[in-house]
Amino acid sequence: MNFRLGKRFSGGGVSSIARRFSEILSAYGLGEEKFLRKINDYQLILKKHNALASFSVTAIVIPRHPQFFKDLERNGMELTVQAFRHIDYSTTSPEDQEDDMVKAVSVFNEFNLPFSGFRAPYLKYSDGTHTLLKKYFKYNSGEKFLWDCALNITYPRNSKSFISVPYYRSGLLEIPVSIPSDIYLLHRCGLTDKEEISRYWINTLNSSNLRGELFTLQLHPENIHKCDKALDDLLAEANHRKPPVWIARLVDVADWWVERENFSIERKKGKKIKVSVDCSDDATILVKNLKVTKSQDWFGGEKVVESRNFTVNKNPAIGVSPNANPLLKDFLKTEGFIVEESTSRKDFSIYYDQEEFTEYDKLNILTDIESSGKPYARLWRWPKKARSVLSISGDIDCVTLKDYFMRAVGK
Repeated sequence: MNFRLGKRFSGGGVSSIARRFSEILSAYGLGEEKFLRKINDYQLILKKHNALASFSVTAIVIPRHPQFFKDLERNGMELTVQAFRHIDYSTTSPEDQEDDMVKAVSVFNEFNLPFSGFRAPYLKYSDGTHTLLKKYFKYNSGEKFLWDCALNITYPRNSKSFISVPYYRSGLLEIPVSIPSDIYLLHRCGLTDKEEISRYWINTLNSSNLRGELFTLQLHPENIHKCDKALDDLLAEANHRKPPVWIARLVDVADWWVERENFSIERKKGKKIKVSVDCSDDATILVKNLKVTKSQDWFGGEKVVESRNFTVNKNPAIGVSPNANPLLKDFLKTEGFIVEESTSRKDFSIYYDQEEFTEYDKLNILTDIESSGKPYARLWRWPKKARSVLSISGDIDCVTLKDYFMRAVGK
């Protein structure tokens, strides 16, 4: 048996192989019709809730079905690059990775399909992948983030220790993707109850919304009829939240995060304590434990301020010692706080002087600030007063059975 085929179907014996063949036959047909029905039903659910999605595409498939992908793009769906061939980047040399990326970009350009982002097959990368990616892409969405769940799953980057927001890695913007995916839930966990899948996704939305973070759902089009109720319920729940959940494509999240980098918030010293904010109309300005005229209740005791210049009754800045780790100062600024370097601890209600700072400290610091009862002002992460973000995404590496078996043999 071909190595790729053997790897794909081995493990679990005859029953496992039979089950996998059954899944493939259920997902794809000899022609495009079966997959077209699935993608159309997927889009109907999105449209019902005024939502769009991001689909990562293995570029080698595009020339076989150009109109299919052009229609997706025309309908407002984002197409991102998922390599040229469906290969494992973690075991591919840097030279072969770049060759694969160049071929993929060439195909997208040839068929006039705009792209900004990347997601590797299997969500696997090598140490140098991100350095290569930043030459061709605006963002990557392949770093896995595990939200709390009742399933027996562990992963180093999880909601108990980290935050799920965009960040830079090797100079490339990274948008976390939530795990487990639909494929894991359906195929590995054997979930068949649509209500159960719905509850799992809504619980994840609850967790991400409570913390004001990002939930990037993975739902592959071939599985839509097993997860249609769950997607419908999830989007309905997101649309009913107040403050709102921002339902956005990955490219929209990336564009906003880059735009947000040019915003600033600062305290102006004088007889009155003034806050000055330089930002777009869509930006969300928050205060907590401060008296501000013309502010509205928002979430967790925080208030939204509409004005870009306003006065407050207490110092809203966070003080940072000159000896503190520079990464701590950068993190607080990225999180939108007013940060001032000072040796005078007494001038600040919130003050940090720690020299050690790692990724593991971020969640604890944010929790301490938000629950401290101390005053602060900040530029919030998301636009238009949104509390959190939901991004719907999925991968398209096959449209027909022929595509699948060509993928299996590396073509």
